[in-house]
Order: sequence, then C-alpha cells, then structure tokens
Amino acid sequence: MLSHRLFPQAKYSIWVDSKSQFRRDPLGVLEALLWRTKSLLAISEHGARSSVYDEAKAVVKKNKAKPEEVEVQLNQYRKDGLPEDKRFNGKKGMH
Repeated sequence: MLSHRLFPQAKYSIWVDSKSQFRRDPLGVLEALLWRTKSLLAISEHGARSSVYDEAKAVVKKNKAKPEEVEVQLNQYRKDGLPEDKRFNGKKGMH
C-alpha cells in the first residue's frame, strides 16, 4: 500500500513487511526511533543485508523487479541523500 499517496497530509508512515509482525504500539515506535532522536527516517535491520543498495541487487537477482525499475528507486534514494554505506553515521536513524 502506498500510504503516502492515500494520506498525503500524514507526517509519518510505518511500513511493515508482509513477513513481519508489528508487536509494539506504533506511537511508541515513532517516539523511540524518530521523535526522541529527532530523526527523519528509521530503518529496521534485515537479517541478510544491511544496505538498501544491497537489497536492490537481491531484488533484481530474484527477478522481483526489473533492473531499470529498481534503478529509478535507487536514484531517488541517492537524490534524497541516502548514503551508499551500510549505516547513517553508525545509527539506524538519519538526522
């Protein structure tokens, strides 16, 4: 679901992978990971990969999307300042 398209006035959104379970109060998650740290973005760790760029390669390799489709998203991440390394200054949040 593209929640940002359905709710354009929303300041935050939480994306939960279909294989995951959300076991905490969403407001508590926003408080702990974003508001308290004054971060703009929080990303959970993946079991096998720690970079969205590595994940993009895996998506293409598993034929879940075409390389050109993935590259469009990666270009947006780069434009938004998402670093190519594994972390944001060693943390899960970006200030």
